[in-house]
Amino acid sequence: MTDGFTSSIHLFEYQPEKIKIGTVYHYVKSNIDGTNPADVSIYVASRQRVEVLKIEQGSTLPAYVTADFDWESFSAVRLDSWHIIEDGSLRRQLESHLSRENNTYTAYLEGGIFSADVGHYPLHNYNFDFISFNFIFRHLIDPEQKFAIGVVEPNWDVILSPDFSPTGEATDVLRYKGKALIEFLGADTYRDVDCRKYRISGEGMDEQVGFFWANIEHGHFENFEHPHPDNPAWDSFKFDLRSIEYMTLAEWKEFIAARHKEMLERNGSIDGLDGEINDQPRPAACGQIKKTAAPIGAPPFC
Repeated sequence: MTDGFTSSIHLFEYQPEKIKIGTVYHYVKSNIDGTNPADVSIYVASRQRVEVLKIEQGSTLPAYVTADFDWESFSAVRLDSWHIIEDGSLRRQLESHLSRENNTYTAYLEGGIFSADVGHYPLHNYNFDFISFNFIFRHLIDPEQKFAIGVVEPNWDVILSPDFSPTGEATDVLRYKGKALIEFLGADTYRDVDCRKYRISGEGMDEQVGFFWANIEHGHFENFEHPHPDNPAWDSFKFDLRSIEYMTLAEWKEFIAARHKEMLERNGSIDGLDGEINDQPRPAACGQIKKTAAPIGAPPFC
């Protein structure tokens, strides 16, 4: 725990009218050159929650993630991640929490508990494809103001080492990387959409420089590109918006079931699929998460 944190929270103001419940943002995640594409769909379930469906190349199971937001810290205070297995039920993968009281970010993985001290707010998990940063960005009071966010991400060197065990003695599994500095560069267009272009750099981004384009009217990211990958299955990070639509909750569940069925058909197994994602189970108690295998190309942190 640390009391030595800094904050840019005062540069944000919660504007609920900018959150359109039922919106679905369809992105393609890839390397900057477009290789290794994965489909990522983000559903705005409420003004405090988004739900995410991730379908990666080489994976046998889709990932389903929920993020719950706190509009005092402009951060996701809870992430829950599951795999959707063959019968449509959810198998827990990961749970993580942000504690403003303790200034810690804690992940619960396969019986292991891993924490990192937080040095700056808002805080965002880069491994979550910066989806939480994307969602809070529209609440920036002055979109031309230079500001910083805190960045946390898994320590892949530790996690991917042959001797790593979630219940072992590994330390430094989860890292607070430092601040990412965001600087407005000017008006620009991306795919004929009017945007503001930004530079993102600093310690939190591995001292590398990237860029993103935010929709002027609505504030969501049209595209994000950075040479620092958010997952070792990629060699860089690109998050490119392809389309937006609106769905009811029932339509969203049907969409998930249809994409799941496509994956099962590709893998030659569709037995047991009931045409709809099963109701979300209650989150497991911290430290009681069952061990599950991660899909190919997606280490088990989000």
